[in-house]
Amino acid sequence: MAECALRIYILCEDSLSRRGLVGEHGLSMLVESPDARVMLDAGPSAATVQNADSMGITLAPLDAVVVSHGHYDHTGGLEAVLTRLGGAQVVAHPLAFRPRYALRRTGARRYIGPPHTADEYERLGADLVFSAEPVQLGEWLWTTGEVAQNANGSTASGKLYIEEAGALLADDFRDDVSLVARLEDGLVVLTGCGHAGVCNIVRRAQRLAGSDHVHALVGGTHLVGADEPTIRRTAEHLYRMGVEAIAPCHCTGWRAFAALNEAFEGRVVKVATGDILEFAGRGQFRLVQHSEPVSTSERRR
Repeated sequence: MAECALRIYILCEDSLSRRGLVGEHGLSMLVESPDARVMLDAGPSAATVQNADSMGITLAPLDAVVVSHGHYDHTGGLEAVLTRLGGAQVVAHPLAFRPRYALRRTGARRYIGPPHTADEYERLGADLVFSAEPVQLGEWLWTTGEVAQNANGSTASGKLYIEEAGALLADDFRDDVSLVARLEDGLVVLTGCGHAGVCNIVRRAQRLAGSDHVHALVGGTHLVGADEPTIRRTAEHLYRMGVEAIAPCHCTGWRAFAALNEAFEGRVVKVATGDILEFAGRGQFRLVQHSEPVSTSERRR
């Protein structure tokens, strides 16, 4: 493979790595593998496209936009992306564009779903590919498809709902999908929010790839609202599963970041809007913005 086997640009995230960019609650990553160029989520607004411009990144050509799940902070920028590209293939779970709501303490509903329907996105130029199964995006890159959830698992909440056939149902996040990139000597797993449970997602990636060797988990972990036992159990389980390093962001939270950093003995790197991760295999990746090499090959056994 090429010297840089995988490159990940953080186009939008809650925090900033440098001035001149816009940080917003949400996530968008541009992923470049040897034979595919894919965007995972589009962030909450047109700021994703603006940040790409400020970072000197040309979005076209793009093989696909993958929607990790149907929340506004991951789909709100899709219209701007489609407008900039003049249309694009959009890969998503069949439930991704259903209306979604959060229940306020008062009992009132707040809409948190995509700003447009699937039909409206098609009119904006989206070539929609709906699949609950994995989708191959290149020889080295594919989606997880729907992820089975268990007790180690999902962040489904009684406060979050999906509308189906006119009825509001507790959201079980069946639409939550992630990306799996395969390097010569291991995997990189990229999540949107990880609503299906980051341990479940990593296990799904390992089974799909037929490899337990996970160089890194990159993206949201949705541990920001989790209690301390859940956070620590998740961190310890990820370590036991063979994940070597974590680059968490978005919905992770500082308590979870600290617990992950403790479990992984410093092999945790907080990424923010404007950062670039480069994976060259051989158990190393580099956070370009900070120019610090990170070794994942010497784990405590």
